[in-house]
Amino acid sequence: MSRIAILGAVHVRADQRATLLDRARPLIEASRAEEGCLDYAFLPDPHDPTLVRIVELWEDEAALRHHFTLPHFAEAGALMGEHVTERGEIAKHVVSWSGGVMDELPG
Repeated sequence: MSRIAILGAVHVRADQRATLLDRARPLIEASRAEEGCLDYAFLPDPHDPTLVRIVELWEDEAALRHHFTLPHFAEAGALMGEHVTERGEIAKHVVSWSGGVMDELPG
């Protein structure tokens, strides 16, 4: 079974980034408490005051699909709609192997 990573970025007004991150805290905590959620974060970019990076890691596709059905997922979407000025790419990645940074890929 492969893990699922969601990686992305959104732009917000610089004066609204702290508000977005603060208001997202309960939604992030609810997501992290879900069965199958290994990590869930909205991260402010230290070099661009308008950029927020999105990082999620899920045990499998079923856990991610379940996440999509929960009320806090819809709340997060509404919150992003209020604050996001430009949506960068947000993409799903299938993680079929994981190892140390210096480990060579198998095969």
